[in-house]
Amino acid sequence: PLTAVAVVPPLFIAGDEAREEAARAAARLQDEAAVQGVSVRPVIEQGNPVRVIESAVDRTSLLVLGLSPRRLRTLIPGITGHLARRAKGSVLVIPVER
Repeated sequence: PLTAVAVVPPLFIAGDEAREEAARAAARLQDEAAVQGVSVRPVIEQGNPVRVIESAVDRTSLLVLGLSPRRLRTLIPGITGHLARRAKGSVLVIPVER
């Protein structure tokens, strides 16, 4: 089974529909995974993305992170860089384009 973690910024930053948008994304992932016979447990929380995702991952986990080619900066690693550096288990970083 997979756990999909979405972290929603505070309402004053993200707006009223951020939580619903995260829920729709999680539902799309569940639908896609169901085709392959894989179950996905969605976790949608509000807070610091690095802390929330770290709390959902343990040493036996494979953490899969997307990285935009624009974010390949050494001095400003972003959320993906912080998580990859601090992860206790295995990390797979996948380049994504939007």
